[in-house]
Amino acid sequence: MKHKKKSSTTPIKISVVVPVYQVEQFLPQCLNSILAQTLKELEIIVVDDGSPDNCGHIIDEYAKKDSRIIPIHQDNQGYGSAVNNGIKRAHGQYLAVVESDDFLEPEMYAKLYAKAEKYHADIAKCSFYNFNQDNQQKTISSEHPDQLFPCPNNAFCLRDYPKILMSHASIWSMIYRRSFWQKNHLSFLEGKNINYHDILLMTQAFSQASKIVVVKEPLYNWRYNRAGNSTDVSDERALIMPFMCQKVVDFLQEKDLLSFCAEEIYYNIVNANENFFSRLPWRFRLQYFDQLRQVFLPLLNIRTFHFKYFNYWQRQLVQALWHNDCLRAWKIYQRRLNLMIWRHSLFSKRLPADFDGYWQICILGLQIGTAFDYNLYSWAKIKIPSKK
Repeated sequence: MKHKKKSSTTPIKISVVVPVYQVEQFLPQCLNSILAQTLKELEIIVVDDGSPDNCGHIIDEYAKKDSRIIPIHQDNQGYGSAVNNGIKRAHGQYLAVVESDDFLEPEMYAKLYAKAEKYHADIAKCSFYNFNQDNQQKTISSEHPDQLFPCPNNAFCLRDYPKILMSHASIWSMIYRRSFWQKNHLSFLEGKNINYHDILLMTQAFSQASKIVVVKEPLYNWRYNRAGNSTDVSDERALIMPFMCQKVVDFLQEKDLLSFCAEEIYYNIVNANENFFSRLPWRFRLQYFDQLRQVFLPLLNIRTFHFKYFNYWQRQLVQALWHNDCLRAWKIYQRRLNLMIWRHSLFSKRLPADFDGYWQICILGLQIGTAFDYNLYSWAKIKIPSKK
């Protein structure tokens, strides 16, 4: 049934921008979840970034059924351009961005809008679910404010609560007052090969917001392990991550905030980079390490930095960066990986399902702790017979 057109006097509470590229399998669920929001005063700006699949047709069909959907079709220009162009068309009191392979809980925008209005906040944030595409199960993200840190219930700013920078850089779990966005000239970097905008945009937004509020519920579903997801790259495309982190550090230095929130933002930077670095082949890892080292050099001049939130492995990594020792950094990752597998084995008495051998080989891998242990499990799978 076609949604009735609103009167021109009906205010748009939230403009939702959905950048779309090659997600025809997931796009209907995404759009349905936005249309099903209990908050109805929405405009939904869906930007087809030159998607080569059937996404453009899907968008147009949805626009015919609901007048709140505004389709935009453009040549492929990249994620940043798609979002920026969508925001330029927005008229809502607040802005929101939704990844086109994700989906929302029905009351997400109603709850965020209500709390933002109660405190006249610039940003309202919620927690989210990690949605496993393989088994269709969802779990509450470990960044949930009640689990990771006791986030205030009322409005606060970055100087009141710098721990907000430790949260997952999930720009899609927030709404932003449009006047705040425009006043601070927020935008996404543009370019076909530029990804991982989240950490920079999050830092810029939190740093300049006068009031931030948090709804302590998971209201967004993040499909984190979809094939082709940008967080799953293991080639030169991953090199954009330390570049974006450098932009974060430069921005905080420009705003004279780096010393104040160094513990929190560098904690986030370490977590954002370790998975990328650990799975890159050597031909990219050296370049990645060199770029990341530049990001961490300013810490040498911050005497108040004491690794407040860092675990042993993270602290060792930063030391390796300071000493320009890429091999040491890689060994740290190797040992940490081995320890995780070993701990799993102590409880399950076996390796993960894809390993068909004795679980004790984990202890051997932990003890070796060199580059050789990376291939040890493949070797053991051949040499050690399965338990029957």
